[in-house]
Amino acid sequence: MADNKDAILQNDHAHILGLVNLKTWNDFYGGVYVVKRPDVQESLVDDISIRCDYNQTLIRINHAWMLRQLSERNRCTNYRFRISSLHPKNPINRANGFETRALRYMENNPESTFYYEFDDKHKKLYYLEPLTTSSKCLQCHNDEKVGGVRGGISIVHNVELFYKEREILFQQTAVVAVIFVGMLYLIYKMYALLLHRNGELTRMNETLEEKVDERTRELDSKNRYLQTILDNSPNIIIITDGEHLLKANGSFFTIFHYETLEAFRAEHDCICDFFEKVDELEYLHDKKIEGLLWPYYLISHPEIQHKVQMTIDEQIVYFSINARCLEGTCSNVLVELSDITEVELQKKSFEKLAKIDTLTGLINRFQFDVLYAHAIQNAKRYHEPLALIMFDIDFFKNINDRFGHDIGDHTLQHVAHTITQRLRSSDIFARWGGEEFMILLPKNDFDEAMTLAEDLRCAIENALFDTIGNITISFGVAVMQEGDDEALLLKRADQALYMAKEKGRNRVEFCL
Repeated sequence: MADNKDAILQNDHAHILGLVNLKTWNDFYGGVYVVKRPDVQESLVDDISIRCDYNQTLIRINHAWMLRQLSERNRCTNYRFRISSLHPKNPINRANGFETRALRYMENNPESTFYYEFDDKHKKLYYLEPLTTSSKCLQCHNDEKVGGVRGGISIVHNVELFYKEREILFQQTAVVAVIFVGMLYLIYKMYALLLHRNGELTRMNETLEEKVDERTRELDSKNRYLQTILDNSPNIIIITDGEHLLKANGSFFTIFHYETLEAFRAEHDCICDFFEKVDELEYLHDKKIEGLLWPYYLISHPEIQHKVQMTIDEQIVYFSINARCLEGTCSNVLVELSDITEVELQKKSFEKLAKIDTLTGLINRFQFDVLYAHAIQNAKRYHEPLALIMFDIDFFKNINDRFGHDIGDHTLQHVAHTITQRLRSSDIFARWGGEEFMILLPKNDFDEAMTLAEDLRCAIENALFDTIGNITISFGVAVMQEGDDEALLLKRADQALYMAKEKGRNRVEFCL
């Protein structure tokens, strides 16, 4: 049960990671505005609202309110989650018994990243990860301290009995096999003795054959019962030697659309033929890894939560995968694959939301900061030049005021597309905020950066934009110098952009 419990804990962690990423996104923008609904309870700590066109009222939803609404609208029958606190602003979020124990434990053990309890009676797993106080939390929770445990996200997860029953069944089958082998040995010894008793040889031989047949039927019955259990599992379960598929359950044939094992073997040797390359450590994609056949690599690295990606029926699906030896020599391995497609797609969706500006398709400020810091380190380590260009659209507010925000959004998209076409694949282009953009140029010196900035300025000046006609852009250029860090290089680029604005806009300026 330990392996299965670890898998459930890791799945619960993945769910909470997705929620934390969504919370981070909400924090980054200082909350999101949505249409006010009469059937949704208003926030107790945040009552900011605005009126907009079409006689609608928008209210700001902060991260805590957003997570609570998501938990109230969760339709998943396998698990439920909620946020809670020992000292909540909203009574709905007050911690229950388990959550109170978990949060007290987190306060007394700040190094802990999670807490769980397994309910043997009701077959449920209770799991909680802490939410720590950030500077933005102090807007509503001014009595908290930054870095302290403000509350947590908890998940109640139903646990099925199948895995435990299967383990018990495997043990029973092993016992029957041992008994069977022992009986065969006993029969052999008895038969050797009976050779000396001619008168009773025939009768004893018939009796022994009947006993062997009876034991064989019992073992066959046990094997059929085991196969029935395996076939009823929603997970793919196979037996393999690492190179050939030896046996499979019903879910395997249903998912891969093969009638028999022979039909599969006619086209493939191994299920690993379907594994696709993914540039992440936990994903398998080769038959041999580090000199080991893939099932034995799984067994040798239990600390990794292994996964595989496959395309079935023209759809990408994701599975968690684990393996165990069937025999002492481990010549055959039992492998189980559990479908985690929904969790993986949700995880990737949350990761994309946290990195991409949805309007322009460029990376956002959060992701740019990560890549910017990495580029600074590389430039220092390898003594390579690095340039930074900062630009914004001249008089962009007038475009919004005169033509409306839809035209303003289209203008931002047009600028992003035009600039992207003129950059190298190694250049990092990001929307910094509003009408401001950043271009990071690895291995570019001052002359190359100034030339590129002037080329981009001319491209935008000569481009024809729908509805508004022509626009201009002002550029600030800075090149990394000895002793620079992220803040100093960015400050000089910002100063150069300010100089371009002061000198009349639609120009390129630099700051040494």
